[in-house]
Amino acid sequence: MANADLSAELVAATLRSLGFTVRQVSDGDRADVARAMHDFAQSLANPDSVGIFYYVGHTAQANGRNYLLTRGTRIDSKETVDQTALPLDLFMQALEATPTLKVVLLDNPGEGHNPTSGVMQGLAAVDPLTHAIVALSAKPGTVALDEARPVTVFADALTAALLKRGADIAIILASVRQTTIDKTSGAQWPWMAYGRSADAAFVLTPDQVAGAAPALPLVSEPAPPAMASGGYISGSGGWEPDGSDYADGSGQEPYPMDVAPGSGSPDAAMGDSAKEAALYEEYKRQEQQRQLQEEQARQRRGKATS
Repeated sequence: MANADLSAELVAATLRSLGFTVRQVSDGDRADVARAMHDFAQSLANPDSVGIFYYVGHTAQANGRNYLLTRGTRIDSKETVDQTALPLDLFMQALEATPTLKVVLLDNPGEGHNPTSGVMQGLAAVDPLTHAIVALSAKPGTVALDEARPVTVFADALTAALLKRGADIAIILASVRQTTIDKTSGAQWPWMAYGRSADAAFVLTPDQVAGAAPALPLVSEPAPPAMASGGYISGSGGWEPDGSDYADGSGQEPYPMDVAPGSGSPDAAMGDSAKEAALYEEYKRQEQQRQLQEEQARQRRGKATS
């Protein structure tokens, strides 16, 4: 999935610009992703924080469950999917134990065919948590378009909507949905669900221009009364959310991990602002070039039919 890394970089840069502390994990295996999920859940202990989790990558349904297909996942049977992929429901259960607002965004492009009996691409509907909002980039049972774009349609629409000052999260997600539908000519319909106590009126940025928003520190530090915490994933072949080992005495159900968490430093995957700016500029350049090519093609078609 060629556009996954840049999609993740674009979302990360946007969240940081809004004052969120972001941990980015790219192309991780199941242990890497589980650890990141755990750290994300732990970072939401402060009731005044807000967590946004973005995952871009392949997904599947098997054995009556939703799975994130991380690096090293095997999909040759529903049994191997259960043994090697990461069940989404365990992450959702861990988030349910936290009192904060969570926005879980699952961007799952794919080819749209099911190569293995008993294994379906895409995700089934996700039951929203009490204090959570869940958004899928495509309707349950389908996958988002895997197009030759610099970033996914969903990531492009999401980052544009997040920057709308004074808009609450429900309006932002409605805008993402409509923009995605329009840009794909109705071929891709995002899906949203709201928990019974989710604050759909929460505003990320006020109307007036303010100073830099306070942000939660990384997981190992005590959380100040801040507004923002973010986690999100990218990769190529499989992606990672923010994890769960639950070896912390919290009583949460552990991930069914049969391997130790990755030994790499979590900070190694965090790009600097200069790199993000360069990537975003390259994205804009490629997008402008694509739009110019489309306009030239439309003009040629118009001349051919006149």
